[in-house]
Amino acid sequence: MKQRLNLRIRICIAVMIIVAVSIAINYWDGRWIGVFYTTILALFPNEIKSVFGKFLKFGENIRIRVTCAYHFRIMNSNYLYLLIDEHEDKIFRPVGGVYKFDSTLDIATEFEGEYDGMRGLVDDTENDLRLVIGHRREKRFFEWFTSGVYRETINDLTREFREELLDTGILDANCFMKLTYSYIGSYKEQSTHERLHIPQIQYYDIVNVTLDDDQKDALKKAAKVPEGKRMPKYTFATSDDIIRGYIEYNGERYDISPTAKLILAKNATSLNKDSRLGSTYAPKVK
Repeated sequence: MKQRLNLRIRICIAVMIIVAVSIAINYWDGRWIGVFYTTILALFPNEIKSVFGKFLKFGENIRIRVTCAYHFRIMNSNYLYLLIDEHEDKIFRPVGGVYKFDSTLDIATEFEGEYDGMRGLVDDTENDLRLVIGHRREKRFFEWFTSGVYRETINDLTREFREELLDTGILDANCFMKLTYSYIGSYKEQSTHERLHIPQIQYYDIVNVTLDDDQKDALKKAAKVPEGKRMPKYTFATSDDIIRGYIEYNGERYDISPTAKLILAKNATSLNKDSRLGSTYAPKVK
């Protein structure tokens, strides 16, 4: 620990010397700058170069990707979780989707933002909160998101539920004139995006669907459909399947999205909670 502290002190002193001497040389004779930096960087360890490089980039507008979404926990009486293959890419995901923002919000001005382009410019991605923004606007972005102004909110999450389960015929729309669910937590993760190679922040709200008797029957009917006929639209997975990360049918493997772990009842305690905990919502399905 002491050795690491001494190294940090040396790095700080080196950076201060470089800055101070650079300013001084600028007043005296610019031709000595190259000689000075060549000498100083040869004398100090590689850590100095790294820190000094970051110093030079201070204030640079780095881009970050942000996504804000929600997942439904839909569980039948056998404790099996309903998952769907929305994009027909052999990856099962929880029912849900990305929040949308109001078209009156100018994301370019407010957050230096733009659509991330991961799914192309198709109609159902319009106004998705799947953006690349300036890192200087990260705090402002999440303050705005928390406010719930000019965006889709947890008060009515029926859009994706209808599109993914009712319009596709997976569940009987007549049984879901109203959807009842409660907030059980949220999750926020920071990582590096594999394709864009930039930092990303992924946020998820998790809600649990409460089923009445007719809705329970609709879920039972969906579960009774032979596996060969319902694949690859949807499946009912055990918690072990979800933790393992894949499920097999007829010798074929279908991956399960890592975020499916967020809907597991056993993982509820690991979710972040806020003032909405226990709140119940019952919007009409349009």
